[in-house]
Amino acid sequence: DGRAWGEVAADFQRDDAAAIFDADGPRWHFLTRPRGGSKTTDVAGIALAWLASEAPAGARAYVVAVDSDQAALLIDAASGLVDRTPALASAVDVKALKIVAKSGATVEVLSADGGSAFGLRPHLLVLDEYSQWPSTRNARRLWTALLSSAHKVKGSRLVILTSAGEPGHPSYRVLQEAR
Repeated sequence: DGRAWGEVAADFQRDDAAAIFDADGPRWHFLTRPRGGSKTTDVAGIALAWLASEAPAGARAYVVAVDSDQAALLIDAASGLVDRTPALASAVDVKALKIVAKSGATVEVLSADGGSAFGLRPHLLVLDEYSQWPSTRNARRLWTALLSSAHKVKGSRLVILTSAGEPGHPSYRVLQEAR
């Protein structure tokens, strides 16, 4: 509605963001929210905040959405946040599926139905709506590639932000391990 995120964010949103960026806290997060809980917009904000405040020059971050439509929503949300935040507008450029900082650091949006993620070296890895990913061999392979990539950069962060899933979905097992 044109207001800045900080003006409208609820306490749980601020708490989640603070936990993700806490230098002394855990580096991996599994956050669940209901439908309408601002997951996609908050993921966009997390990516932008990382680019603006922490990303080393040339660093890479990836946001993996359930599909290309969800990825497009995330870029739209990031674009809106940038439009309403003059300091961000001068610091980043929002492209079709990538956000680029003046330092060369990037946040790239990938879809879970996309190609292999082996070889990524993420400083930040965000999985949007993980409990909605298909329970297919390709999705399991993608999860393995992403999880193994999170160890490649010292101090990297992994954030899973999703709605509740089914107990039979692979995300439930990940949630149990996170707990």
